Amino acid sequence: MKKKLFLMVLATIFQVASAFAETVTMQRTNYDPALQSGQHKAPTIMPTVDYTDGILTIQSTIPLSDVTVIIRDDEGALLYTYYIYSVTGIYDLSLPSSILSDMYSVELLYGSIHLIGYF
Repeated sequence: MKKKLFLMVLATIFQVASAFAETVTMQRTNYDPALQSGQHKAPTIMPTVDYTDGILTIQSTIPLSDVTVIIRDDEGALLYTYYIYSVTGIYDLSLPSSILSDMYSVELLYGSIHLIGYF
């Protein structure tokens, strides 16, 4: 008897809930407001380095301080070193033309982080 009463109450609850429920039409879309505005959902934590026509561009979404930039040739010999007090956003570094043909790697050192990239 108790089982039957419980099942009747449960069925009544589902019927009432379905009576008040509204049908929502779902559409598949690739639209994402964050991506449309040019932003990522989560900013990158690692800085990025880009090189174009003698300009080394360092970009970081988080502030970096006491950054050392080291450029080496393919044998590991030091070609150029530069100290940056603070990087917030984008930092452009104009490189001397004397090292441009020999550049092989770029290193960023800040805090306990040591990153290496290759040209």
